[in-house]
Amino acid sequence: MEVSSIQKNNNESIRYDIEFHQILIDISQNMVLKHLLLAISTMIKRFLEDYKKIPETSKSAISYHKLIIKALVEKDSDFAEAEMKAHPMDVIKTLSEKLNLNVKLSD
Repeated sequence: MEVSSIQKNNNESIRYDIEFHQILIDISQNMVLKHLLLAISTMIKRFLEDYKKIPETSKSAISYHKLIIKALVEKDSDFAEAEMKAHPMDVIKTLSEKLNLNVKLSD
């Protein structure tokens, strides 16, 4: 695969990731989150550009996103909430391991 194809796929992945979170915020009708996302969208995009360079992170994120969608479709708010909490914790854990940080996560 050419570098330009890899970059294109990575850019699409980042766009879909941001859109996924935007849709969740829109559904929640939480104006604070909506304004927060707008304020930090450039920072999030830069973070995702770096994060997606770590092998397997896209698969992990997609897996969480599918579980969240499933929970929402099934109207299982407890499961949706649990997965929405687990997803960023997994991101922190992955980054901690890859960057050799000593981050302690609480349950």
